[in-house]
Amino acid sequence: MLFHESGWFFPTTAILVLSFISYLTSCCLAEAISHKPGNNADFIKRVESGTLVMHYFGKVGGVFTLFCLVVGVMALDVAAIVTQVLA
Repeated sequence: MLFHESGWFFPTTAILVLSFISYLTSCCLAEAISHKPGNNADFIKRVESGTLVMHYFGKVGGVFTLFCLVVGVMALDVAAIVTQVLA
């Protein structure tokens, strides 16, 4: 349906660009995890996103970042519920 309405060039370009951005993001996350103290390139320790954010941003920045993440996920949930109710 997407290609039928928009053609092939713009959706394909958007998919490729977003895939590349996702690849870069995952590489940056793996690099940040490997540079956390006590964890080397073999990824010996278990590191979660909350502890990683707290390490790099400090307590105040980490709490703010995690708060923004939770609010963003809740907003997506509410939008999905409203969309389903109105459909």
